[in-house]
Amino acid sequence: MTLLKPIPKRAGILQMISWGKLCIDWEHEALEAAGSSRVVLFRTGIVLGKDGGALQKMYSTFKLGLGGIIGNGKQPFSWISLSDIADAVVFTIENEIFQALLMQ
Repeated sequence: MTLLKPIPKRAGILQMISWGKLCIDWEHEALEAAGSSRVVLFRTGIVLGKDGGALQKMYSTFKLGLGGIIGNGKQPFSWISLSDIADAVVFTIENEIFQALLMQ
């Protein structure tokens, strides 16, 4: 995992994208508690799992032939398995050495 710096409050193009703005605002609000509590923020890829996560939601779309290639199809698809993210969260809770931003 990689340690990251917080996203600046004004992060250019991310500020214009509603999900990007939500993430920026969420991180800044969470970091407000850093003075009195241990705060760990995860930045991960899409969570995929056989019995849950985003894969279950996307499967029916692709099964119907409605899923497709985005761009030229050679872009990386950042993801993490449901069990791996669950293990990472538990490990972080159990090991107080973590107090930062973590990225997959």
